[in-house]
Amino acid sequence: ASSAWPQPDAYGCLHVNAEDMAALFYSVREAHGENWGSEARNKSARSLLNDVYKKMRLVGLLRGPDAAGNILILPTAARYAASYDKNGQEADRSRTKSNGKAKPAPGKNGKSSQNESLWSTKSAGNV
Repeated sequence: ASSAWPQPDAYGCLHVNAEDMAALFYSVREAHGENWGSEARNKSARSLLNDVYKKMRLVGLLRGPDAAGNILILPTAARYAASYDKNGQEADRSRTKSNGKAKPAPGKNGKSSQNESLWSTKSAGNV
């Protein structure tokens, strides 16, 4: 896996490979997996990553991986930001470290342009 992500293409898409995505996912799981719900903690990393791909495809953030392991991260993914509070401190009462939900990145006025989180079953449908 390479250490640097590519620059977006002319359409704002990132072309990455499944190996790089897996490395990123495994490092996030290692660092923050204890904050995830029991269903996510109890699944194998590969199965959980496949679920992440499925939901990201469903909400229009990703295409792939194809048979060659190519993944296209679409520009819509840039609208979201996910973070974990450091040292268990809540920086924002609307988000806790234990809910594991990504929130849409703030719009021009500093407020989210969407009400549902990325992983919400209301916005993504039951997968």
